[in-house]
Amino acid sequence: MNTRNRLLLGMIAACTVPVSIASATLPSNQLTTFQIHETPSDPLSPVTFTVDLNLSAVENVGNDVSWRVTSISLTQAGVNGSPDTVWTESLPVVTTTDGLWWVTHIDPLLPENSEFSLPPYLSGTATCTDSTVDDLNYYLEGWTYQPPSQGAPYPVTASLDYQMMLVSSSVAEEEATDEPVEMPIDLPDPQ
Repeated sequence: MNTRNRLLLGMIAACTVPVSIASATLPSNQLTTFQIHETPSDPLSPVTFTVDLNLSAVENVGNDVSWRVTSISLTQAGVNGSPDTVWTESLPVVTTTDGLWWVTHIDPLLPENSEFSLPPYLSGTATCTDSTVDDLNYYLEGWTYQPPSQGAPYPVTASLDYQMMLVSSSVAEEEATDEPVEMPIDLPDPQ
């Protein structure tokens, strides 16, 4: 191999090293779940809606990680023995300047569930997995949770504004302003 080819291969190798190091500093994909209870402050009341956000890390700046919401799944619990109804959407609209959800982590490579309790404004129209059910217009946004004097209702509590409404309806299936919602204690495995 001549000197020119060795120099070219050396330059290519030098350029690829930072890329592999940068990708190694990103945490793995995450699944963040919010459970909406029939009575928001009562952990014993039934869960009426579950919102799952699949997240993929994009960039790591110190302890801050930007996350792309790759999909959202909204599950309405079935009543009287009927099956759950599930709506999904890929890449929902994230209303931030860069379209990403920036989260500060204690350890950016080991995200903790509670660190995802403040989602930015997300909105869109999700398609039902049952083709006989209308699509669902939705939005949700996190707020800083202020627990009452008796304490938070859940081990990990978030506070959300949200609305879920069938596209053919003028009445929301579920809606609230600044209500407590439950987050599972452990982060579930991403799908």
